[in-house]
Amino acid sequence: MDTGKDFPTLCDETAIAKLITSLDLTVRVWKMEWPSIIMGHYCKVCGRMRPNEKFSGKGHRNHICKECASISADERPLQNMDDDEKLKIRAPLYLIGKKIECWRCDSRMSVVALLAPNVDGTENEICILSNIWHLPKDVLTYIQKRVPTFKLKYSKTEGEKYFANTCPKCRVLSGDFFLHSEPGAPFFPTEEDEARSLYLTEIPLSGHITVAASFSMGAGDMILECAKRIE
Repeated sequence: MDTGKDFPTLCDETAIAKLITSLDLTVRVWKMEWPSIIMGHYCKVCGRMRPNEKFSGKGHRNHICKECASISADERPLQNMDDDEKLKIRAPLYLIGKKIECWRCDSRMSVVALLAPNVDGTENEICILSNIWHLPKDVLTYIQKRVPTFKLKYSKTEGEKYFANTCPKCRVLSGDFFLHSEPGAPFFPTEEDEARSLYLTEIPLSGHITVAASFSMGAGDMILECAKRIE
């Protein structure tokens, strides 16, 4: 039977000796590495199995390694994201909004979105952000002081959580698909009169920020030109 050219013959004692040595070394390395694998600890922030020495006592209890513990809690959700999922935004950043009727109870409710003229990698196109699931704490605080019903909610349509506009009366969310996706939607104006129904105010930024969100382009210029500016 042809055993192939890569297999040593019975008479090739040198090759057999090298093979045995190689196998023995592999087994010894595996024995050294395996305990460190099973004795490691999972970090829930970065998603890695890490050696025990990478955790403090408190970090071990909370499942957060020392490296991730050194990062502000506000930025930790970004640890598991690929770079192409993060939006790097420079000032100005605008809050845009209007009043609509809740689709369930017909109560008047506020809806808001973010408009960003300077998003890295978009060739200076004005972006309207949607399905936002991470914001810097100071930006979120600014928004929620004005619109407390802008909350992290689970959307059955999207199958995930994001910061959504919710009705203050019945607490149902008005999803971003409804608010952004169809022409004529609150944040997809196709005529100047629709854009004029929006208000716009600048959110103070101390530098560039990183946001986790989707975005659309095309209606931003009309909104910047026509929306009512408020303090």
